[in-house]
Amino acid sequence: MQALREHLLSLQDTKYQKFHSALCPGIDNIIGIRIPVLRKLANEILRDGDYPTYLQKALYEPFVYSEEATLCGMILGLLKIDFTELLENLNIFVPRIDNWAVCDVTCGGLKVFKKNQAQGREFLQQYLASPRE
Repeated sequence: MQALREHLLSLQDTKYQKFHSALCPGIDNIIGIRIPVLRKLANEILRDGDYPTYLQKALYEPFVYSEEATLCGMILGLLKIDFTELLENLNIFVPRIDNWAVCDVTCGGLKVFKKNQAQGREFLQQYLASPRE
């Protein structure tokens, strides 16, 4: 994960970091990487073919930067895996979301919920009453 963190730091846009930080008060670990750049990186990780190793680390190791969480959420949304397996991964990931931006990007990428509406609705019930993102 250290190599990925170094790569993420190399993608920093300081103007965007300032802008994004203002939108997420109380979150002080924002590098400032634009969403299209993170999407490109997510697709590269998936094309690399070693995304299971990435996910094993991303889902269980602490996030140092907000963009790490965003990247993990993006990858979960792009995976072509069994819906039940996706929900298992989301059950690990969702409690780790600590700001609206990560939540928004993750939810926006979960297009597979359209094909699995009943099971997806049941899954989401546990989060609807939460005061957290």
